[in-house]
Amino acid sequence: MKRLKVNLSFLIVMLFSNNCIAQNEFENFSTNIFKFINKLNNQIDSFFVKEKAESLNRNLGYFKNDLDKYLKIRKTLLDYLNETAYKIPDKGEVKKTVSDLKSRLGKLGKRLNKIRPDVGENLASDAEDIIDNIFQVQQSQRVRYLTELDYLIEGKKVDVEKLKKEGTSIYNELLKSVTLIGTVRTKLKTKFNLF
Repeated sequence: MKRLKVNLSFLIVMLFSNNCIAQNEFENFSTNIFKFINKLNNQIDSFFVKEKAESLNRNLGYFKNDLDKYLKIRKTLLDYLNETAYKIPDKGEVKKTVSDLKSRLGKLGKRLNKIRPDVGENLASDAEDIIDNIFQVQQSQRVRYLTELDYLIEGKKVDVEKLKKEGTSIYNELLKSVTLIGTVRTKLKTKFNLF
């Protein structure tokens, strides 16, 4: 039973890291999202016209909703990692959650792509970099999955505590982005009388 619990713990770690690829890539992703929204917040007064502001406000709302959903799934995966110490999570649930995370990640890229035409050239370039990062992460997952599966079969150790710490850091940074999106939308509504 203990070996089953340990192997299932490794499976969860493998699935979690599979979707996060190397945590450093995802830390860059979460940092870049925050930087993008922060730049947008700081540049609102300098380049927007009402027509673009309406579209940007609407698309930011959709992006925020998708980011909220993405964060809920990420939180579920963090909960699974925390549960491995005292409970064996359902493998089917974990796989479904991982699949949902992949899907949400793709939707974030698509939403961000819809924001690009509404922002200045500099921010559009930043958004493109984030979209490229999302695409690269999604493409490399298949290779990472097989490597992690091999590690699991071989019984190699994975640092669960490090994954939890990094996952929490990423989660918190993306949560700050959600809050900042609300601030940006409020500024747009106030400046351009959008309601």
